[in-house]
Amino acid sequence: MSIALLVLEVLQTCPSQRKAFLSAIGGIDPMDSMLAIFDMDKCKPPLSHQLAFQVDITLKGKGIQRTVIDEGGSTCIMSASCWLALGSPTLSPSSNSLKAFDNHTFVLKGYLANFPITLAGKTVMVDVEVVDRKLDYNLLLGCSWTYAMMAVVSTIFHIILFPLDGKVITVD
Repeated sequence: MSIALLVLEVLQTCPSQRKAFLSAIGGIDPMDSMLAIFDMDKCKPPLSHQLAFQVDITLKGKGIQRTVIDEGGSTCIMSASCWLALGSPTLSPSSNSLKAFDNHTFVLKGYLANFPITLAGKTVMVDVEVVDRKLDYNLLLGCSWTYAMMAVVSTIFHIILFPLDGKVITVD
């Protein structure tokens, strides 16, 4: 008998043990109310996949538009013009350079260490690298921000889910 059949038999004959069993094997209970499910068969993406997922965030009390969510981005990047508009907060020196997907290299102006970024009432601190280049956005939020927010991001559905004060907040 295969392991899959044994698992099915245990789950069918001992429904009260479902949670303990799934927890023991590192499984996810699809009946869990805290589980976010994106059903590709029942829902059509609201926008083209070619459009960037943009949100409005708050930095140092100022609203920032043209903020792009890119959970595949390795870092958070801010344009120098946005940095200037924020009053040129002190940059930490950096000897790093960034390489874009097209192999183009960006030299950093510096980075903002533990910079507070607020979305829908939740503020997290992340390092933000500042580049002195014309960008199509003011701020790109990469995986370091996604991780700090403890967020689930779907760029297909243009939705972000994250915990705040015992609730799951949805931004779309």
